[in-house]
Amino acid sequence: MDTCRNIFLSHVSALACWAVIGHKGLLPQTQTDIRDAKTAAKNPSTIFEEGLLESGFIQKLPKPLDVLVPAHGRTFKSNLFTCHLREGELPSGSLRRLTEHVFISSPELTFAQLGTVLTDVQLATVGMMLCGNYSIAPNEERKLLERKPLTSLDSLKHMVDQTRRFHGSTTARRAIDMCLEGSRSPRESIAPLLISLPPMMGGYELEQPELNRKVHLSPAAAAIVGMSEITPDLCWFDRKTLLEYDSWENHQDGMRLSNDDLRIQAFVKDDWTALTLRTENMNDSVKFDRIVRGVLAPALGARVPSLTQGYMNLQRELRDEVMSFDPYVSSSEARKRLRYYRQKRKSIGFG
Repeated sequence: MDTCRNIFLSHVSALACWAVIGHKGLLPQTQTDIRDAKTAAKNPSTIFEEGLLESGFIQKLPKPLDVLVPAHGRTFKSNLFTCHLREGELPSGSLRRLTEHVFISSPELTFAQLGTVLTDVQLATVGMMLCGNYSIAPNEERKLLERKPLTSLDSLKHMVDQTRRFHGSTTARRAIDMCLEGSRSPRESIAPLLISLPPMMGGYELEQPELNRKVHLSPAAAAIVGMSEITPDLCWFDRKTLLEYDSWENHQDGMRLSNDDLRIQAFVKDDWTALTLRTENMNDSVKFDRIVRGVLAPALGARVPSLTQGYMNLQRELRDEVMSFDPYVSSSEARKRLRYYRQKRKSIGFG
């Protein structure tokens, strides 16, 4: 008889849970001293069937669920679960308790584990979400949820260092160097990648910006906007250059448009180069290229790659890779996409 009654969610399933932590229907996470999966059920299906998951949301996650199992569970097979063997202890703080019988990989361990199912640039967007002030709701529209950061970049780096022997660690190490803290939306996470990654990956290799850094205004500029400081989305402080991402959803309101115009005028008053990036320009690779090539790069005193056909192909693949990511796909679909993007990278000259 299986006396173990716990289940340990990991990988893609853990990410989907963290994406809505604090959302209605999911209990707050709590700390635990458990550092391995010794108490995991030998047959995770029994936990599911007996209703011990205790959360309607968890039961609705895409199948198969990713779960950590000890050695005794390595031969278990089911359409409901993908079992990941974890022998021995994990780094301290690797697991959190969600309910009496459900544990979950910490945000930091989840990031490290996802190196096995995501590309490095997709994993970078995950890192920025975990370290950012937003999450993505599991509804059909994938609306944004505001929340405090679940972790920090230093904590992610520490976990990646501690899990160097894990499968996928090479991808996690590459991704961590692309991550930034302070993002407030998926597009704020994506834009720095498109701007800063090297040309061999389809980027412009401009210096990384700071996200939502506070900028103090002069009295004259403050008088325009009615406040003494502003936090632009992307900021190159030493270059006095900023970029504001303005989504279509946020600009149905005329008052919001007026306030945004005042923000730009305040920055211009203080001799900043202030750019606005609308959704339609973000989505259109040609218009995005014109903004980066014609305004942003000159403001930063940087050169950009020549617009050859080969480089344009790389740009297109990079955009598709980062913009197609969804934290609620099943683990099997994530792996399918990973294989696809790896093949595409090889076919167009970088891997």
